[in-house]
Amino acid sequence: MKSKCSKLICFSALAALFVAAAPAQADLVWSWDLKDYKPVVGPSDPVVLNATLVVEASSSEHLTGAQIDLVAAPSDNPDFPYAMALVPAAFFAQFEGLDLAPGSTFDFVFGELNPIGAPLAPGAYFGDLPALGVIDAAGVRRSWTPDQSLVVTVKEAPVGELPEPQSLALAVAGLCGIWGLRRRA
Repeated sequence: MKSKCSKLICFSALAALFVAAAPAQADLVWSWDLKDYKPVVGPSDPVVLNATLVVEASSSEHLTGAQIDLVAAPSDNPDFPYAMALVPAAFFAQFEGLDLAPGSTFDFVFGELNPIGAPLAPGAYFGDLPALGVIDAAGVRRSWTPDQSLVVTVKEAPVGELPEPQSLALAVAGLCGIWGLRRRA
């Protein structure tokens, strides 16, 4: 019995030594985050989703632009009056030539939210965030979405501001008046 136990201990020790001597598997540790989860906009203004991609210092891999994979736009929330405007070619062009080392960050534009049926009523609107994914060295797609919600606050339009067509008409009328006075003189 003692020799079986000794062999088992010896085998276990060799297995542990073999596992410890095996090369560590590369691991990409990354995340992304919006720069502003609570934008304040006017009733007809779009919301630009500026974001930062992070490769954590604990990562043993670089992240390249070729690994970026858009997984999903925000889910359809019937109470969220914005539609995601995302042009895949422009989105992926931001990452061309990217080689992000561990401990590095990269700023990018995730997309733009355009108001549906603008102008929107003043208030706070809650929305879901899109998911961003990467394809790791093993070819496995891993996606990640920040744990926070997007809250877009629509402020009231300032009172007394002239809409753009009226401003243009006023400027043209003023120029015509100056031209008329100059011609009279």
